[in-house]
Amino acid sequence: MVKFGWIALIVMLLTSCTAENPLGHSASPDEQARVNLQLGVRYLEMGMLADAREKLLQAEDQDPNNAEVQDALAVLSEKLGQRKEADYHYQRAI
Repeated sequence: MVKFGWIALIVMLLTSCTAENPLGHSASPDEQARVNLQLGVRYLEMGMLADAREKLLQAEDQDPNNAEVQDALAVLSEKLGQRKEADYHYQRAI
């Protein structure tokens, strides 16, 4: 039940950050990447690796040069046993 609560909170945060604000401006790609990064890291912490991968890849698409995104992708790759991919993302993070 606690896991569902976290997921509901994450979904609420994501939808509030990607929706248009009252002035009619949508979130910038950097802001969207930050939210997807936060979601991806949280999913990673909860062991929800498929969901983490989805959000982290979205963050990478939105901000491919973000070192934090690359670092999170490296950690995810390690958890998935993908050592070469992990090395690649660690190098990009540097």
